[in-house]
Amino acid sequence: MNPPFTLIFFLIIYNSCISDKTNSNDLIFPKDSTENYFNFRESPSLETNENEISKFENKWYSKMLYALEEPILKNYRGEKEIYRFTWLRTFHHPVSIIIIKENEKIAITTKVSDGKGGYEPGNIIYNKTVELSDNDYKILLRKINISDFWKMKTESKIMGNDGSQWIIEGVKNNQYKLVIRWTPIVSEELRNFREIGEFLISKSNLQKEELNDLY
Repeated sequence: MNPPFTLIFFLIIYNSCISDKTNSNDLIFPKDSTENYFNFRESPSLETNENEISKFENKWYSKMLYALEEPILKNYRGEKEIYRFTWLRTFHHPVSIIIIKENEKIAITTKVSDGKGGYEPGNIIYNKTVELSDNDYKILLRKINISDFWKMKTESKIMGNDGSQWIIEGVKNNQYKLVIRWTPIVSEELRNFREIGEFLISKSNLQKEELNDLY
């Protein structure tokens, strides 16, 4: 191999390694609206759907998250700790609230679009990122632990026509978790799960008009 070509070859390999190292902790954003944010559930049984949902739900939720310009979390492999709450009320604006912890930095980003959670997502009308205190993050983790979030089933048999979808995702130590509940009312079974979403809402800087119907 000629020296110039040898040098070029090793430069390409070196740059490739540097690029892979730089991007390994980056979040993944969909290339277009056809990409799915979640895994498909092949079995009709809700007992075997760990981190999997139906094609209908996948298309619906993915459409909302794509419009909100959110990353895909299901295949993330990196050092960040991430928790995202997607709040889809049938007749209200779609909302996403995501907390990302990277080293000592903790940020919370809230996005709202002008569509309706049960119909079309519309366009982003609110997008704000602020720092989250270490104490607030500890409170969040406490609520996640109390709810036994990492061991919850992805979906419940309790469903309805309107209402709301509470979609909470978690990423920690290269593990991904998805839990979805329809209109989680304050009951013994759902109270702790609901408190995760309510806490994120309380820290989200959502405008008051978005909080008129908290369901």
